[in-house]
Amino acid sequence: MIARRTLLTAAAALLPLATRAFAAGPKLGDFDLANPRDQLLAYAKMRARLDGGHAIWHHAIDMFALIDGRVSEFLFKREGVSVHKIRVEDNGDLAVHYLASTYPVEGGNVKNGVWTNHITGKQVNLRGLPGAKGPVTRVTTQGAKNAERDLAAPSAERYVVGAPSIMGTRISISDDMIVYRTAEDQRRIFSRAASAGDYTATELGAYEADLADVMNAKLTSAPASRAMVGVVPWAPDFGMDGLKGTLMIRHRAHKTASADELPAWLREQAEKDTPGIFTAPKLAV
Repeated sequence: MIARRTLLTAAAALLPLATRAFAAGPKLGDFDLANPRDQLLAYAKMRARLDGGHAIWHHAIDMFALIDGRVSEFLFKREGVSVHKIRVEDNGDLAVHYLASTYPVEGGNVKNGVWTNHITGKQVNLRGLPGAKGPVTRVTTQGAKNAERDLAAPSAERYVVGAPSIMGTRISISDDMIVYRTAEDQRRIFSRAASAGDYTATELGAYEADLADVMNAKLTSAPASRAMVGVVPWAPDFGMDGLKGTLMIRHRAHKTASADELPAWLREQAEKDTPGIFTAPKLAV
């Protein structure tokens, strides 16, 4: 009779090297940035953590109106926090999920959560958006995809994680979202929250960090920042009185060492609205 240990040893020898490596835990640093698998790990280390924990991000958001036939206009600010988690699969693919809470910033044309639209004079109640969950995204060396749904052409959702770009002592990895959904798909997916017509959105973002931190195998998470510019339809309740145009978002974010780095009001509001957001966020990965 063949010993059980012999059988197990033989079976392990048949596993692909990459699978065996990730089953023992992902590499934490010293990445070969020409290797697509290591590129994914660098991205995961910048966006979240490689030890299975979650990362907390602080966000500053500026909203602009791009109005057809006239100069663009600043509208108002929002501020928020998000929590991201990434699971590295045994084959090296990534499962990514996050939730976010954002709130209008008082000041200027915003008082007590009411924004006076200086373009049309309309008053708009700006909502806080607590605990909003993003899609579960699978990121592989072949591309990224919303793991929760499939869309039929011409509707499409593309998530594009780029290869690392080295600029001096910094590393940058682009992370873009390019979306088109027909009005029918909007209604089917979002029900009453859907926009009236077709939905087109483009968000072009990038995570950046010190290269030394990303390559340091003693760190499971690299301090990082993110910048993004997005163009999306403005909401029907923005009081635009039929003006044709789109909403442009300028987004900047910083990965914090802990929730203690957040402004006190934001930390307290986010915890009140979404209990456990900083300690046990309800994420799918």
